Amino acid sequence: RLHGYHRSLCIFSHVHRGTPDRPGLVLGLDRGGICRGLAFRVTAARAQETVDYLRAREQATAVYLERWLPVRLGDGRNVTALVYIADRKHLQYAGRLPREQQLELVRHGRGSSGENPDYVLLTDEHLRKMGIFDPVLAGLAQALAPGASMTGALVALAVPFAGATNWVLLQHLHQRHAADPSVQEPDMLPAVLIGALLSATVTLPM
Repeated sequence: RLHGYHRSLCIFSHVHRGTPDRPGLVLGLDRGGICRGLAFRVTAARAQETVDYLRAREQATAVYLERWLPVRLGDGRNVTALVYIADRKHLQYAGRLPREQQLELVRHGRGSSGENPDYVLLTDEHLRKMGIFDPVLAGLAQALAPGASMTGALVALAVPFAGATNWVLLQHLHQRHAADPSVQEPDMLPAVLIGALLSATVTLPM
């Protein structure tokens, strides 16, 4: 657990998940709050090798600041760990963007390490496996999941479709009642149930 910083999609990606012309969006540690995560223990013999690897991977555009900060482990011990925090003065610092803009950037981001949606989906999946729930990532992952946009479109179509079906059915029953009074006055309930059934049928997850 790292105090004083939180996990945030606050970095425009120009290399790994985007380009300068079409940036993606990746995570950084931004000021404020608490961040739960995973701390790796590295032997002294491999310390420099590990730092060199991290710098090559994370500092392609020097968007992070390298810091040694205190973290609390799950067993209660306090240790010092190497972390990479967002440089708020860097041109790739995005700050806190509206959700719609985050989705737009992620959906179209593609860089040397792959598709930006995969980055968000896999990060959310791995965090959940660790017992960590990040509401921002979870919400974006839900919107980016395969079939999410299609389901949303079907929901939008299902509501007016169900309403039109209800109206046609009721009109038909009213006409029958007018022509033959012995026919029972139509009840709204069957029409509503049919409309609800149609809505549920066409909006099942795909």
